[in-house]
Amino acid sequence: MGCPTAAAACGPCSACRPPFQPQHHLRSLYRPAPLLGERRHGGSARKRCTAAAAADSSRQPHQGPGSSADAAAADATAAAGVPASLHLPRPVKAEGASNILEIDLNDFRRGVGLCIYRPSDGLVFAARRMDDTAQSWQMPQGGIDPREHPERAALRELHEETGITSCRIVAAIDHWLEYTFPTKVKSLQCSRSLLRYRGQTQKWFLLEFFGDDSEIDLSCHGHPEFSEYTWARLEALPAGVVDFKRPVYAQVARHFGPEIERRCKAAASVRRF
Repeated sequence: MGCPTAAAACGPCSACRPPFQPQHHLRSLYRPAPLLGERRHGGSARKRCTAAAAADSSRQPHQGPGSSADAAAADATAAAGVPASLHLPRPVKAEGASNILEIDLNDFRRGVGLCIYRPSDGLVFAARRMDDTAQSWQMPQGGIDPREHPERAALRELHEETGITSCRIVAAIDHWLEYTFPTKVKSLQCSRSLLRYRGQTQKWFLLEFFGDDSEIDLSCHGHPEFSEYTWARLEALPAGVVDFKRPVYAQVARHFGPEIERRCKAAASVRRF
């Protein structure tokens, strides 16, 4: 018996529609919405979409409005049965436009900061960057690689920047500390990995150094980041760093200062016995 509404544009009627199948209904929830003018039932819409995708993938690079490439693509789209109203022209790139993607400058780069102290006198490691014309001091720091744990990143950066291996992590600040790059610093950054960030957010660790200075090698990886180093008191260090890092260094001194003092006293009492 034929369907009384077989010629209607709306598709099969309820009389000839196949019985409800839960698994088919569940899969349909994850199918993309059909294009305007397509029907959900039957395979014609899928065939038209496949043919249109093949026509689009074979299109030559855009040669301007009215080019032969656009005409060929339009003919292929029409032959596939896709309405002309659904064919969107390829965007035209402005003359001299950059091919660098726009990025969100509100992001902060994740990194680690290392406060390395000597238990013999409580002094901390500080160094001067090779590219710092202001001759300011800073403690070692660096970025965290994808899927890298912050503690592992801290030990990696420690060895890469100082050559130190006789060191262990003894404490960490629970929360992350962040600072924003000033406009002047952004313009001077030579690393594209930093240009995309608004600033840095850092996990700070306190490390105890139980070796001697002969172990320190600022150029152990062939590309030194520091030109020289010194051992200084932690509470005096914020005054010697660049201004946009001073709030972070003040917090580091406030958190690690008492811990360094406590550990140095404990080490001194052990040495007496």
